[in-house]
Amino acid sequence: MYKKLLTLIFIFFLFYVLTGKSYAVDCTSVPISGSYVIPAGGCTFANTVDGVDAGTGSSNSAVLTVPSGRTLTLNANQTIAFGLINIGGNGVIAMSQSGAQLVKQPLWAPNQDGDGYPTSASPALLAQGSQPANHSRRNVLTTLATADCLDTDATKWANQNGYLDADGDTYTTGGASPVCSGASLPTYNSSTSPYRAAVNGDDCNDASATVWRTTYRDADGDLYGTTNTTTCDGTNITTGYVVNSTDCYDSNANAKPGQTTYYNVDRGDGSYDYNCNSVETKRYGLTQQTSTSCVSSEPSASELAGFVSSIPACGVAGTRTQCCGYSTASCGTLYLCNVGCPSGSSVSWQYTNVTNFKQLCL
Repeated sequence: MYKKLLTLIFIFFLFYVLTGKSYAVDCTSVPISGSYVIPAGGCTFANTVDGVDAGTGSSNSAVLTVPSGRTLTLNANQTIAFGLINIGGNGVIAMSQSGAQLVKQPLWAPNQDGDGYPTSASPALLAQGSQPANHSRRNVLTTLATADCLDTDATKWANQNGYLDADGDTYTTGGASPVCSGASLPTYNSSTSPYRAAVNGDDCNDASATVWRTTYRDADGDLYGTTNTTTCDGTNITTGYVVNSTDCYDSNANAKPGQTTYYNVDRGDGSYDYNCNSVETKRYGLTQQTSTSCVSSEPSASELAGFVSSIPACGVAGTRTQCCGYSTASCGTLYLCNVGCPSGSSVSWQYTNVTNFKQLCL
């Protein structure tokens, strides 16, 4: 077998010397540990020092197989390590004319702390019998694609997302930071490992464990604050501050999220947006009731009061209808006038107009 191997290598060595050609696609899915079979179409190993690796110490038991009709190409100055070579009937190993070699040696990768992660991504390998300093066998590595984040500590090899909690109050500050760790973040320690595995709030003062949450000035006392003025609090909240910042106008206690009351005067800054939804909603549209006759049947709910002829702007006066209820027939004795038709003691009803009525808004 080795005689055949040498003959094939010699023939293709002469071919490449004469033609000066050396090309092939990279071999794919080469295992970190174990044997490899050259795929259909042939290939070349990707790295200057490469090959197959298995076993311990100075021995290599990995098998490199070149099936019949397939070609393994060695490029200039390339070293390919193996334990055994198995060549099929018409399998070919084509070697470049300049420095290419096959060696029956193990492969070594830089791995100073021996944790299975290389010093650098896609590290330069060595093929030799004795173990180089700060190297381990390639076949014991977990990966070749990711570099060890701290190759002097075998307990740390991968960056994990950590959230800083410098003062130890369990509240974190800022976004995620890469923390050199093992399979998970180290146990929290405010001195040596001040990072949490998950975000928890946004500590406004990470140098003091007694304060951690931002509170907001509530100048009008409606329990809603704004971001204009803030402070940093803990369990106790500074007087005049609240934990939310959703107030849209902090100089009027009636202007606040969730407000349901309509007003005919602006809140203080020219706006009628009292519920902080960024929209001024008018209370009344055009009236749906045009008759002013007295009726003995209560008008339906759809016959709503509204402005006559045109809808005024917020706070602007106009003529609006109202429904009056009477405690006697034929609208004789007035009981109550309202936007909606009063029930209760009413036995007759009539729509009337109210002049100089200011539009209500929310």
